[in-house]
Amino acid sequence: MLAVMPSWAPRDDHDPIVDLGKAAIGAAVKRGRQELGWPQRWLALQAGVSQPVISRLETGRLNGIRWQTLARIVGVVHARRPVRLPDLQDWLKPPLR
Repeated sequence: MLAVMPSWAPRDDHDPIVDLGKAAIGAAVKRGRQELGWPQRWLALQAGVSQPVISRLETGRLNGIRWQTLARIVGVVHARRPVRLPDLQDWLKPPLR
């Protein structure tokens, strides 16, 4: 049976699957930005966020970003260059038992 945690319960921010997802999104945004020849500051300006937000997103260290903000950042890049998630198979490790 699956246990449901109450919404107030602390979350484990070190979930390896979440970390993998953050890395994939960040890598896709970074690759798209670099292919456009944009510095992080330009993408930040276009998306209406600060440069450190872009840096933390690209390195997978951004927690608590609003869905709309993430969508805006990806959308700014994707409107000019399709954003594709990288193949992260090499990053996957066998599950711990």
